[in-house]
Amino acid sequence: MKFKSVLSVFLAAAMAVSSLNTVFSAEASEENGAEIYVEDDTLSDSALLTEESEGSEGSLPVHEETEVDLAGSVTYAIEGGSLYFDESTGEITAADATVTAAEIPSAINGVSVTSIGNDAFYGCTALTSVTIPDSVTSIGNYAFYYCTALTSIAIPSSVESIGYGIFSNDTALTTVTLSSGLKTIDEYAFYECTALTAIDIPDSVTSIGQYAFYDCSKMTSLTLSSGLTSIADYTFYNCKKIGNFTIPSGIKTIGEYAFYNLDAITSLTIPDGVTTISTYAFYGCGKLAAAVIADSVTSMEEYAFASCGNLSSVNIPTGITVLTNHVFADCGFSSITIPSNIITIGEYAFYSIYYLTSVSIPDSVTTVGDYAFGACTKLASVSIPDSVTSIGKYAFYNTALVRVIIPDSITEINDSTFAGCSDLISVTIPDSVTYIGCKAFRHCSSLPRLTLPDSIITIDEEAFSYCSSLTTNVI
Repeated sequence: MKFKSVLSVFLAAAMAVSSLNTVFSAEASEENGAEIYVEDDTLSDSALLTEESEGSEGSLPVHEETEVDLAGSVTYAIEGGSLYFDESTGEITAADATVTAAEIPSAINGVSVTSIGNDAFYGCTALTSVTIPDSVTSIGNYAFYYCTALTSIAIPSSVESIGYGIFSNDTALTTVTLSSGLKTIDEYAFYECTALTAIDIPDSVTSIGQYAFYDCSKMTSLTLSSGLTSIADYTFYNCKKIGNFTIPSGIKTIGEYAFYNLDAITSLTIPDGVTTISTYAFYGCGKLAAAVIADSVTSMEEYAFASCGNLSSVNIPTGITVLTNHVFADCGFSSITIPSNIITIGEYAFYSIYYLTSVSIPDSVTTVGDYAFGACTKLASVSIPDSVTSIGKYAFYNTALVRVIIPDSITEINDSTFAGCSDLISVTIPDSVTYIGCKAFRHCSSLPRLTLPDSIITIDEEAFSYCSSLTTNVI
């Protein structure tokens, strides 16, 4: 047949590329001791994992101190300066920037002190101690913002809520005592309190705002309230010294970046009742070795456990149908059981898992996304069922696969799907395949023989380039 002759010439030409220096060259590089090939038009492994996470950190919104009209205010002398008190509202409205210690009385001129207003001690950088009486029921936004010498604070049980950014950037604050009457901790409350070592959140607390303990990088101990129903976005972001802790059973949602880069936790249990683990929730928890995830979880969003390099034991809950993009990328397990509830394996879902040696894809799966198992350099065995109708670009590139049987449900072998599989010695291509993509088998240097079915219509450029052992072709 004319088709077979032309195809033979095309395949021979494609193989010959291995001896030429062309613009489609590949570079050899080292990753975990294994030689891999990085295509010119792809990102490096580290870039693939960090391109979205870099620059995602939140920052405290710019805030300027609110000017307070002190006309008519009562002046109350304390160490280093004065407090200013509004008798009509019972509120401490301001303090001199020079104050060094503030023992707030329960009453001034016979009027009960019931609140500490917004910005009341804003920027009091000499303030080292504060005593809050149990007559106070609320503390306003930014009340102790940037009090960089304040070392400890006790919130009385009379206080039900603490405001937005209240202790943010108090970089000397090491000890915080929260009492049982507290219900709400607002956003940014302890933002970048970088000396804070522990927090015990009482069970009375039902709400913690976003960024509340963001970058409390010396915190080693965490006790969460049993009254919580969600962990907000960025709540404990980069609290990298927190050890193992318990997620309360009432939690339904774990927010974006909620426990990002907690580098000291070694085990984790997601309790029954949790339905959503949001994007980047546990990203970069480098010492996390084991995670038990309840079957109540119906959504694990992108990057949820990515870059947990020591994660060697994890289950995929039966409540989800999609393994989202990057969900377990760069983790540490050697094997993984993909349950029969999974329909889609997303892009980069298991990307660059160095110790992964074998995978069995259940017959519920229909789609294997781009780079799904790419750069799993020890992956030697994979079983692809007939249910799979789409295998993405680079899905198995730079793996250690030895034999591949492509199911007859596949019509296209995408670009670079098996590129860099230098241990590959056998490929079975069914007669359902009509297209073999660009660089599909590039650098499969151990592949000695290949049978191409008559169904093939198109073989794209460099499909078999650098296949240096491919000398006998049955077409």
